[in-house]
Amino acid sequence: MKNRQIVFTAPNKAELIATDLAKTLAADQIMVKMAYTAVSAGTERSNLIGDPNISSLEVLKEVKFPRELGYSGSGTVTATGVAVTGIVPGDRVVVHFGKHRQYNIVNER
Repeated sequence: MKNRQIVFTAPNKAELIATDLAKTLAADQIMVKMAYTAVSAGTERSNLIGDPNISSLEVLKEVKFPRELGYSGSGTVTATGVAVTGIVPGDRVVVHFGKHRQYNIVNER
């Protein structure tokens, strides 16, 4: 299955690309089909233009592309790893530090 996502591929260039979606999950992971992802305009712009000052915590020594961005979002769980006990497919969840993707695979926490 393909996973569509927004990627900054070069300075001032954002593309919608398709990548292969992982076929298996780690024991503590969930797969979430995203309904929404949030944008932080300042950080997203800094990454899009290739600014090395992308956070209050660090200044990059070298700017590299491609860059995959995203913060939080919400969606529906479509699959769970074998050790996941508190979440089941069909649950609506919030994803912290997910990417701008159709599907995010994240730790159940």
